Amino acid sequence: MNRLQKTTKKTVKVSPFMTRQEIRSLKLTYRMMHLKHGNMSLAIGLGVLTLVSAIGLSVIAAWMIARASQPDALWMDLAITAVCVRMFGIGRALFRYLERLASHKVALVGVANLRHTVYRILADRPTNNIAALRRGEILARTGGDVDSVGDFVVKSVLPVTVTAITGLGTVILFAFYSPLAALALALCLLLAGVVGPMLTIRSARIAELAAQHAQIELSASAQTLLMNAPELAVSGRLTEAKEHLESVEQDIQALKDQAARPAAIASFIDNFAMGLAVLCGFLIGTPLVLSGQLWDVNLAILVLAPLAAFEGTAQLAPAAVQLVSSGAATSRLVELMGGEKSVEAALERIQREDQEEALTASHPVVVIPSDEADTSGAKKSGSTAATDTASTVEIEPVLVAQDLAIGWPGGPVVAHGINLELRPGKALAVVGQSGIGKSTLLYTLAGLIQPVSGALTLGGKPLSEIPREDVATTIIMTAEDAHIFQTSVLENIRVSRNNVGLVEAEKLMIQAGMGTWLQAAPHGLETTLGMDGAALSGGERRRILLARALASPARLLALDEPGEHLDGEMADQLVGDLLTTGKSGERGVLLVTHRLSALGAADEVLVMAKTETEGTTEVIARGTHAELVERQAEYRWALEQEKTYV
Repeated sequence: MNRLQKTTKKTVKVSPFMTRQEIRSLKLTYRMMHLKHGNMSLAIGLGVLTLVSAIGLSVIAAWMIARASQPDALWMDLAITAVCVRMFGIGRALFRYLERLASHKVALVGVANLRHTVYRILADRPTNNIAALRRGEILARTGGDVDSVGDFVVKSVLPVTVTAITGLGTVILFAFYSPLAALALALCLLLAGVVGPMLTIRSARIAELAAQHAQIELSASAQTLLMNAPELAVSGRLTEAKEHLESVEQDIQALKDQAARPAAIASFIDNFAMGLAVLCGFLIGTPLVLSGQLWDVNLAILVLAPLAAFEGTAQLAPAAVQLVSSGAATSRLVELMGGEKSVEAALERIQREDQEEALTASHPVVVIPSDEADTSGAKKSGSTAATDTASTVEIEPVLVAQDLAIGWPGGPVVAHGINLELRPGKALAVVGQSGIGKSTLLYTLAGLIQPVSGALTLGGKPLSEIPREDVATTIIMTAEDAHIFQTSVLENIRVSRNNVGLVEAEKLMIQAGMGTWLQAAPHGLETTLGMDGAALSGGERRRILLARALASPARLLALDEPGEHLDGEMADQLVGDLLTTGKSGERGVLLVTHRLSALGAADEVLVMAKTETEGTTEVIARGTHAELVERQAEYRWALEQEKTYV
C-alpha cells in the first residue's frame, strides 16, 4: 500500500487478433449471462426494423423524387409515397428508441446474472486467485470487466447481427432490379463490414488492452489514495500519490485518443465503400435505363438506397473494437475465477444447485428465530452467509495439519513443518512476532488459501476436496481486517447466521466484551455503523467481528488477534473467555495473539519464530502456558515484559 506502482508505461506483447483463450473466455462468460432467446430476438428484430425503415425511407423518397420529376406523374401515386415516407421516417425513430430499450434490457439483465454468478463462484473458491491482487484490481475485474461483457452484447453482437440481416435483405432487393448491381453492393458491404474492421482491429487491440491496464491501475491507485490517505500524508507521499493518479488519468486519455484513430480509419473505409456503391449503382443502372431494361425512376433507387444500407456497417468498426476489449476483459474475469476448467465445473455445480432449489421451492423452510429456539450457535444448521441452508454433507469437525508448509500464492514459503489438531473441546493459541506468518496460517487452515505442501484434512478428508460451503459451515475465520457493513449492529452479526434474534445478539455482544458499549449506543442493536466501521475504535471493531464469529454455526473458530486495540486487562479477559469457550466442548478455538498473560486456559500454545539456520518460520516450541514459561526462556521473557510495560 505504501508503494506506488506505475504499470501504465509497460509494453506488453499482444496477439494481432483475439487469442483462442479470449474467444473461449468470451463464449463462457456469454453463457453465464443466461440471455433469453425471446428478448434477444426482440432486440434484433427491432434493430432490423430500424434499418429497414431507414432503407425504406431512402428507397421511397428516391422513387418519389424521381417520379415527381416526370410530367405523367399521378397525384395519387405521389400522395401514397408521401404517406410512406412519413411512415418510414416515424418508424425509424420509434423502432430505434424501442431497440435501445430492448437491447439495454437484455444487456443489463445479462450483466446482473453474470455478476451474480461470478460472486457465487468466487465465494466458493479459495482466495488464491485474488490474493495477489489489490482491492482496486478486484473492483475493476468484477465491475468494469463484467460491464464490458454487457457492452459486447449491445455494441458487438446486436449490431453485427442486425447489419448482416439487413445487408442481405438489401442485396436481395437490388437483385430484382439488377443482379450486377446487387453483386457490386454486396462487395462494397463486405469492404465496409469486413475489410475495414479487420484492417483496424490490430491497432485497436493494442490501444484497448493498454487502456484496460490503465483503467485497472486507475482503480488501484484511487483505492490506495482513499484507503491510505492518512499514512501517505504522514510519510509525505500524498502529493506523489495524487500526481501519480493524475498521470494515470492522462495516460488513459492518451490511450483513448490512440484507440480513436482506428475508428477514424474504419469510418473512412465505410464512407469510401458507400460512395463506391453509389457510383457502381449509377454506372450499372445508366446503361440499363438507356437500353430500356430498367425503368428510369428505379435508377434513383440503385443510386440512393446504398446511402441507408451502409448505416449498419458504420457500427461494425466500433463493434470490432468492443470485441477486442471484451475479449481481454473476459480473459481476466475467467482467470479471476480460477480458469476455464474450474469455471465449467462451478457452472455445473451451480446448475445442479439451482435445479435442486427449484424442486424444493414448493416446500418453504420456516425459520425459527433463535430467541425461541436453541440458542447454541454451535448446534444450529446454516451457512456462514446470510442464509439458512445447511450443509448437505455431514463433516466431522476435526481439523488436522501434518508437516504443513504455508505461503501466499506466487510468493515464498512463509512457514513450514506445522503440525496441529483442532476439534471441539480444544483450545489452541499461536504466538509469535508480527509478520512471522500467523495470519497466513489461519487463512490456510480456514481453506482460504492452499497450502504449499503437507497434509491438511477436515474430518479425515483433504480440505481442498471439500466444497467451500461445507468448509465454511465447519470452520470460520475472523480476520483482523474483516469488513463491517454500513448497517445496524444486528445485521452485521447476522452476516454469520441470519436468524440471530435480539436476545441472542445481545448475549453475543456481551460475550465479546461490548455490553457497556451496547448500553451507551443510541439505538442499541439497531444502531447503524459507519462504512467499514469508520466510527468505531479499533477495539470496538474487533469485538463486533468477534460477536459475528460467535454467532456462526461453525464448530471450529479461527480468530486473528481478538484482543488487539484493547487495554491489557480487557484483552486478557476476552482471550481467556474465548479459550474457555473452546474447552467447553461445543467449539474448538484457535486464536492468534500477542498477549501471553491469558494463555493459561489454552490446551496448547504454539510458538512460531524464524530459525537462525534456515531463516524460515517454524514452530520452535509448543506446550501448555505453564510448560513454556518453565522451559522456554524467550517465552518467559516476553511474558515478564508484558506484565511490566503493558
